[in-house]
Amino acid sequence: MLLDKIHKLSTGPIARTASTSFILRVINIILGFATVMMITGALGVNGYGIFAFILSAALLIAYLGRLGFDSLLVREIPIILSSTQSPSVGHLLKYSATVAVLITSVASLGFWTIQIRSNSVLELSDNLTFVYVIFLAPTIALTLLGQSALRGFQNSFALAPHFLISQLILFVGVVILSVTMEMTLVRLLLLQAVSWLAAAVSAWLMIAKKTTPKMPRSDISSSPAPYGKWNKSAILMLGSSVPLAVAGQLETVLLGSFTNAESVGHYALAFRFAQLLLLPTFAISIGLAPQLSILLAKEQSAKIANRMERVALFSLFGALACLPPVMLLGYWMLEFINVSIQLTLTPFAIIICGYFAGIIAGRPYDLIIMGGLEKLTAKLSVMLIALNLIGCALIIPSQGINGAALVTAISFTLHQWLFWAIAYRYFHIRTDVFYAVKLLFCRRTLTQP
Repeated sequence: MLLDKIHKLSTGPIARTASTSFILRVINIILGFATVMMITGALGVNGYGIFAFILSAALLIAYLGRLGFDSLLVREIPIILSSTQSPSVGHLLKYSATVAVLITSVASLGFWTIQIRSNSVLELSDNLTFVYVIFLAPTIALTLLGQSALRGFQNSFALAPHFLISQLILFVGVVILSVTMEMTLVRLLLLQAVSWLAAAVSAWLMIAKKTTPKMPRSDISSSPAPYGKWNKSAILMLGSSVPLAVAGQLETVLLGSFTNAESVGHYALAFRFAQLLLLPTFAISIGLAPQLSILLAKEQSAKIANRMERVALFSLFGALACLPPVMLLGYWMLEFINVSIQLTLTPFAIIICGYFAGIIAGRPYDLIIMGGLEKLTAKLSVMLIALNLIGCALIIPSQGINGAALVTAISFTLHQWLFWAIAYRYFHIRTDVFYAVKLLFCRRTLTQP
């Protein structure tokens, strides 16, 4: 029965997107770990810690600067395409990109100026390097907005610009710098900026091919764009997703502010390994969200419940299957680059305990956001992020890297189960593994003679 559940999920309507996303993610992981090994080998843990600090800060700024338009694109694009009385997809795409670029550019300039003057982990005396780090956040924001738009179009290769093109360019560049023995932080930052720019350009070229030829004239000018409604929904979606999106990134930035670059490097490695356990959940979620939007619009509750039941089982058993190879890979990699295993193992163990506790709740986030409950969840997410900040401020100064890992684990678990409660309260659908297993055994009992 359990294998049948997994098989049905793997042959369902979101299977193609999930399988493609999984393959792209695996390629990204392989190239990513190889890249980290070469960077750490050339610059040391301290150098990698500075690089991880810069990238985490840029990702955080890019996330906040998108104002939740990434989630809005996933939900609204299918609705717009199915209605002749809605504004064009082009209006939404142009508006979201413009807002994101403006906000991330200003925020990036302000953040890095403050960091340099405060004498933090980051020390940039080169004006050109300063331009590179400011340039990172807007290009990352454009890339991830493009990825979300492609998800809304249900494009199976939505993740290709981010996970393949960007990572491949960075990998090839790092290989060249390693072979020529010319790797420096400045050149690495330039390479990172170029890789994200290439990803952004490729993502929006893919979007252009999806929109222009297929949009009927009646859709292009049928009604005015509701900018106010978009802004409100996007900001609420941003608030709803903050705890999950900044988990790890926020701790990395605060760890760099409170401690040293070496601690940041060890935490970044532990967090990167632990994230591999979420790979099955991540892959299935890429195609799940737009499908849920369609099913919710048609009020097909039975199909939604069945889909969430399968996703919960797939996520848990997928994470369990990933754990042994992840531990072996981590041990081999740390040995290879001569990094202390003990300093990385403890935060890794703390984080994965929190991840498994959260994975058991299933995938309630997609159901809630696609169901239009972003206003409620935004309020609760503000509470969670406040608790995250308080936890970081209280624990990291005294516990350091292990404290950062503990905050990450607790934040993920609380977010998952709080959203589980909301999904059950408003949709009367349980997304957790416990309920999925209970139904599985009940059905087996009923089918036995």
